[in-house]
Amino acid sequence: MFFIQFDNTQRTDSDPVNTGFTNFKMLRPGYDNDDPLFHTAFLDLFDLIDFTAIRYMVYTNTNGSDPIYPAEQDWADRKLPTDASQTKMNALNKRDGACWEHVIEIANRTETDTWINVPISASAEYITEPAELLKTDLNPDQIIYVESGNEVWNTAPGFEQSDYNEAEAADLGISVIGNHARRTIEIAQIFESVFGIGNLNNRVQVVLCSHKPMLQWWVKPMLEYIDENFGAPSNYIAAISCQTYFSGGEDDGESVSDILTDCHTSITNQIDDGGVDLAGRKQWIEFANDWNLMHGFTSYEGGPDHGGGGIVNIENRILAEPTTGMCEEMRYNLDEGFLQLGGKLSMQFTLTSSYNHYGCWGLTDDVNNPDRNYKFQCIKDLLET
Repeated sequence: MFFIQFDNTQRTDSDPVNTGFTNFKMLRPGYDNDDPLFHTAFLDLFDLIDFTAIRYMVYTNTNGSDPIYPAEQDWADRKLPTDASQTKMNALNKRDGACWEHVIEIANRTETDTWINVPISASAEYITEPAELLKTDLNPDQIIYVESGNEVWNTAPGFEQSDYNEAEAADLGISVIGNHARRTIEIAQIFESVFGIGNLNNRVQVVLCSHKPMLQWWVKPMLEYIDENFGAPSNYIAAISCQTYFSGGEDDGESVSDILTDCHTSITNQIDDGGVDLAGRKQWIEFANDWNLMHGFTSYEGGPDHGGGGIVNIENRILAEPTTGMCEEMRYNLDEGFLQLGGKLSMQFTLTSSYNHYGCWGLTDDVNNPDRNYKFQCIKDLLET
């Protein structure tokens, strides 16, 4: 990592000092000014593997990007393709990540469906304008999955959208659960107004997401709130969704083999859990069917989860990641543990990442050499069958 600092800049000869400059472009080694916008190795991955969809939650910086309620994110402050950075720019009040134009460009190039996360603080215009862009510029045969925020239930640091939801709910005199449901319907209605009657549950699929143990504590009351205030949830909501992570090896001294055994048990325990939380995947699927949701049960994030910052047994937990055994556990998680149960769409978190004590989520840890572990090839083989 390195930093570049520019001092005493002048936009023109007559401008004051420190007014900035224009037309600066930093190029990756081996690229020239006429090359495509995105890293070739990244795009090449999508020619190797038949992904259905990409979820742009991290790319558009959904987490922690909301202002303090009642301030809104305005379309005038959104990220532009011409901005100097496609990450958060606090000095310019641009708290989002990459611009929507780049989202659309990736989706069109990779021929994948698009899962977007609408900030819960976004103004009506900020919801309408991305919908207009997607309608106009996205390939017309691609599905758009729409989610309100990300993990609005999550009160951990970095998920300040939960604070916004709580403050807005108090202002409206409703529960935080009811407000998350209300906001999801508001987004659905705006997208329907842009795409036209009949597009909800077809080209536009709104997904109501929550934490895995919260099926009857959040999802049930949210659907009941929608039913009481807007009518049948199936008119607006295409699917309900939770995580499909699995883990193992938190105890000191566990071998790689032990960790893989723990992972298998973790997946098995999630398939059918009819206990007090009704947290099993079978229970989520049955619940979606009971509410006549057209696209049933999906998973907004999932995969091996050996992060959290803990360092106990971290060496073996990392060593377990690139093995053929981890490949088999991923296959079990997605095939017998999801698709064969009736799950519809499962999102892997994430495509690439380093492997360390904060997380080992990526299908590969090297975008230039994706097959250096078995996870990428495992998913490729599963999608081909």
